[in-house]
Amino acid sequence: MKQETIEVLKNYIEQANILRSYNFEEHVKEKGLGFSGKRTEDNAWIIEFGLPDLKDRNAFILTFRLFIQRNESICFDNLPKLFQDPDISPNLITEVTKGCTAYTNYLNSYSHYSVEIFDGHPTRSEMLVTVLYGGNIAHTNNPKLAQKYKLWTHNDICANILLQEFTSILVQVLVIIKYIADACEIEIKAKGI
Repeated sequence: MKQETIEVLKNYIEQANILRSYNFEEHVKEKGLGFSGKRTEDNAWIIEFGLPDLKDRNAFILTFRLFIQRNESICFDNLPKLFQDPDISPNLITEVTKGCTAYTNYLNSYSHYSVEIFDGHPTRSEMLVTVLYGGNIAHTNNPKLAQKYKLWTHNDICANILLQEFTSILVQVLVIIKYIADACEIEIKAKGI
């Protein structure tokens, strides 16, 4: 196996293990992604949304971005380049292909919320990119996405629903990352690396 392939596989596994160490999905399960409401004495409603702690979410995203940014060797779009190595097993090719296909299909699908709440019926991919790059989480230099984020979060309810959907997307993509990481670990062990 080429040294470059080995490095990509090991880096993928290492970064996936860092994501696992955050226990982000457990934190999300604990908080929940629903909402609750109660009336105050003056008959006003207070609505509380279940969202992960901002600090925990942002720490998770720092590593998570490596799997979705096209300039990273371990991103979903670049993983098929591994198939150019003739020593990659057919099993790893199958598993990586399944994972990348699941990732693409999921991000190209629609949230239940996107039809009625967010202008333009955005895909999950558009929601992910808009929050990451328009919501000042990953970068702050995209005015078009910042404007879209501002439009989609024009009130507290819309903002919280968008952030809940964003969190749900992170958790689902994490499942796919783990799936591919497990296949990479099997490959590394089978090759005795």
